[in-house]
Amino acid sequence: MGELNPAEARRTLEEMRGFVNRLEHVVKQAEEIARDDFEGDPEIARLDREAEDRRTQVIRSSPEHAA
Repeated sequence: MGELNPAEARRTLEEMRGFVNRLEHVVKQAEEIARDDFEGDPEIARLDREAEDRRTQVIRSSPEHAA
């Protein structure tokens, strides 16, 4: 917790926007890299996607995520 004057808040907001833009770029790169991870074996790719979907569902349904 802390207090920011309007100028500090504006500066913080701009820094956060920059961070979000950089994070989005990293996520896009990760998605592109992951797309080719199992290119040679569609069955492994399918199983990996299913496992990731299950993991995501568990996280989303957890009490901590709802908070």
